[in-house]
Amino acid sequence: MTEIAAIPKRDFQTVEPTYEIPCNNPCKAVPYKPLTPGEKASLDEWQEQESSQENWEKHVADNMDQRVVSTYGGASPSKADRIVGMNKRKAANPSAPKVGAAPALWIRTWDFGDAVVMVSCQPTYGDKSYWSSRVLAPNASGLWQMMESYHNYILASPVMTAVPNQPDLK
Repeated sequence: MTEIAAIPKRDFQTVEPTYEIPCNNPCKAVPYKPLTPGEKASLDEWQEQESSQENWEKHVADNMDQRVVSTYGGASPSKADRIVGMNKRKAANPSAPKVGAAPALWIRTWDFGDAVVMVSCQPTYGDKSYWSSRVLAPNASGLWQMMESYHNYILASPVMTAVPNQPDLK
């Protein structure tokens, strides 16, 4: 169940980038300095998670059946089904430009000892910005994983498009 209002269809046109966009933010740097060791560990692992599909698969919890809930479409498919979908999209368009994760404009975390809650504002390339809330926690072997994630799009946000050949895209 979600408390996020699900809208079945966007009332605007998304714009797919036609060129590569590296993942500098959030993969290498974010606009937030963690305050505790738990915040630092969870943020470091989340940045790694965002850097590739392989790392996403590693850092999204299996046993929690973590489901992203989003304004557009409601609950996402299971992790296993999302991986199948990612692989199908890659196979269908192998020459598609590699586009990095949505950059973080603002992040705040709260450390509860055995879990960290993160709230961030992120604009997806070619889409509107969204507020995300995530719960990150270490698994039994100590690896920080994303246990829950909720995305609430900002309806008044413009569609973000990157401009090629900018210094932050190199």
